[in-house]
Amino acid sequence: MIHAGLYYPPNSLKAKVCCDGRQKIYEYATLKNIPFMKTGKLIVATDESQLGQLQSLYDNGIANEVPLEFLSKDKVSALEEEIKCETAIFSSESGVISVPEYLAALEEDIKKTGYVVLASEFKQAKKSKGQFELTLNSSDKINCTYLINASGLHTEDVANRIEEIDLPKIKKVMYAKGHYYLYKKKNPFKHLIYPLPNSNGHGIHAGMDIDNNLRFGPNAKWVDSVDYSFDENTLEEFCNSIKSYWIDFDPSCLMPDYTGIRSKIVADGEGGQDFEILDPSDHGLENLIHLQGVDSPGLTSSLSIATEVIEKLGIH
Repeated sequence: MIHAGLYYPPNSLKAKVCCDGRQKIYEYATLKNIPFMKTGKLIVATDESQLGQLQSLYDNGIANEVPLEFLSKDKVSALEEEIKCETAIFSSESGVISVPEYLAALEEDIKKTGYVVLASEFKQAKKSKGQFELTLNSSDKINCTYLINASGLHTEDVANRIEEIDLPKIKKVMYAKGHYYLYKKKNPFKHLIYPLPNSNGHGIHAGMDIDNNLRFGPNAKWVDSVDYSFDENTLEEFCNSIKSYWIDFDPSCLMPDYTGIRSKIVADGEGGQDFEILDPSDHGLENLIHLQGVDSPGLTSSLSIATEVIEKLGIH
């Protein structure tokens, strides 16, 4: 998904890099001929008790300068006749992109001036003669001037393998597992359909990939380890959520698809988290950048996060 930036607190790093990153990723996709669709998104209030929360979400998005529009029940029905709601927010800047082709394009750009090293475990790093000396699982060494820890679920572990790093601001990584179900019938929706968000994310929403396959997810289940097995006991949770906004939903058409795990630095029930980009003033090592808590909208924000990192390193 390409997120527009309406969910995140004004003046937060998430809001900044999502709104800026959304523009950058659309521009990059156009430049590189990466398939994408600016589908738009409907965030729906399914009963009157949700109207206050929807208004707050709208106000937050407007504060982030995200183009938004309130739609009546009739206008929603004109756009998506199978959706039931009291009212909805329409986000015109939301969309989808071919993630494999986006990553492939980034890889090709990296290869123009550097290398991509695969199947190599990072063992440790230490400062030596003004540079970082990295040891890999093969005992090979790599020397570099700048080191960026953007290892997602493993940021805490990687930080602990860097000698002389000051650790107090390095946060514990926790895991929020999300399931996705594929819908076997033809996708009836032209837009992304989202319920109102909850404390663990954006809710179980209807999204499509670039080939118009319909998927639902993610939920949020806190787990103690990185485990991508699929728990089919989540089916009832998904059905209850989906039928709250889809009139003609057929539960028999849901089939398990895949799981993903989000990197969390805020515990379950403690609310949302912001992205954190730590520089030498935080950890004490010159030319080291440590990213933590980068969950959704990390993909949307990726090019803007890169800009932030470059600025912190003072590279021009």
